[in-house]
Amino acid sequence: MDEHVEYEHMSRIYIRPLQWQAGGSGAKRVLYPYDLFIGTVGYETRAPFVLNSLVARPALVVSAPLSEEVTPILERNRSAFAQVGEVLSHLDFRKHLASTLSSLETVRRVHSEPLRVCVDISSMNRPRIAETMLAFYADYPRAIDVDWMYAPAKFSTKLLGAGPVRVNDSVPGFEGWADPIRPLHALVGAGLEGSLVLGVLDDLEPSETWIFEPFGIAKSYDDRIQKLNKDVFAAIPNERHFMYSILEPYTGFLKLSSLVNDLTRHGRVVIIPLGPKPFALFAFLIGAEDRENVSVWRLSTSSDRDPIDRVPTGQIVGLKGISSRT
Repeated sequence: MDEHVEYEHMSRIYIRPLQWQAGGSGAKRVLYPYDLFIGTVGYETRAPFVLNSLVARPALVVSAPLSEEVTPILERNRSAFAQVGEVLSHLDFRKHLASTLSSLETVRRVHSEPLRVCVDISSMNRPRIAETMLAFYADYPRAIDVDWMYAPAKFSTKLLGAGPVRVNDSVPGFEGWADPIRPLHALVGAGLEGSLVLGVLDDLEPSETWIFEPFGIAKSYDDRIQKLNKDVFAAIPNERHFMYSILEPYTGFLKLSSLVNDLTRHGRVVIIPLGPKPFALFAFLIGAEDRENVSVWRLSTSSDRDPIDRVPTGQIVGLKGISSRT
């Protein structure tokens, strides 16, 4: 597909906080039914947590693994998802998802309402989040109402290491194509990769850099982020150091979106979404609307290949992204 044709058919995306209602024991739940739920057959215990937390069973459930790798937890999750829906191949996921959306069109045409979809990003990697978003906001020709959900996991000391850089490049579909003469601004999400991001910044040579530091899941995680990123924090002025709560995604999104809007008036932006996946969600939502001036960068290390079980804390957070075709 020609890139510039695809850009012309992007959606206008309206971001809202999720509408929750209190459940038992103070839990927050979305009560209305979805036409479609998208999950991941991951190697984490939390993979089916969001689906199992929904009050109303979605009309259709689809999921897919991220690779051909097999672990006992992954096979258990595959069986769980297969019992309630369809498990797709990890190959050509975006194409399969587009086909699924097309098959559901008649459901909502009858009611003259957009499809209502729930996506659990908890066990997705960043490329999967990106291709899922492009399937909705670039490929799908009609308005769509998507709830993006994330189940935070308990902090594990197994996550402390980051090996050599394996991938250092823009995410396909989010490369940005603005005039390279315009100044480049880098917006970095602080993660467990720590000072490895300094090498990326040396390559990109931005005129200015901002850092977004996550907090809110566990003090042990917050402390580790600060320790691993001390050199990064020291290299960036305090006025360009922002904090965001993982448990308040709408506030975090607004901080990032507002800064991007200011910077793209006269420049280009590259977002490097390290850290928790909600920050990657912010980056891709922003990049999906402005694929000319915003690029999203992927930094992956060799340690990302090692399966590590993640157990949910019991919380669910997220954002609503409602599109209208332009």
